[in-house]
Amino acid sequence: MIDDKLKTLKIIAGSLMFSGLIYSGCLFIFPDEPREVSVGISLSMFAAAMGSMAGSIVIRHVLMGSFALLPRQHRESTSPLSPEETREAVAYAVGRYMTGTIISMALAESVILFGFVLAYLAAEPLRIVPFLLAGELLMLVVFPRRSILETLLSPAAQAGLTALELEGGRLDAR
Repeated sequence: MIDDKLKTLKIIAGSLMFSGLIYSGCLFIFPDEPREVSVGISLSMFAAAMGSMAGSIVIRHVLMGSFALLPRQHRESTSPLSPEETREAVAYAVGRYMTGTIISMALAESVILFGFVLAYLAAEPLRIVPFLLAGELLMLVVFPRRSILETLLSPAAQAGLTALELEGGRLDAR
């Protein structure tokens, strides 16, 4: 279950990362005469991009929490989880992780879009470069990884996950 969900999430993340390159390519392929863009518009695009970058990190942290994404009834349990409870805990964590990652990736892509708008308005393709680099770097930071997802599980859920995988049990089997 975890690997299948991560594979789907990596495809979504890769598509969002590639879209930034497509936006940039369009600016260079279809050039136009440079135009004057007011400082206010440039600063507002920069501020919006910075807000998206901050929002990407904050929303990811809020959605994923700082640790143990167990459902409330298992959060304070010190006893080992049953296979069913482990499946429930992992499904809950995977859902939160996927939501946080997709929203973070979309906000990182919006950084590139703000640069695209600015570069398009000015008809100067090179204006997208700092936005493109910042957005792609942020996407690399929030790119889905199994190791990060596993750290979001409580020790009891991690132990149950390891036991299920060692026994060859599937997490999504009911």
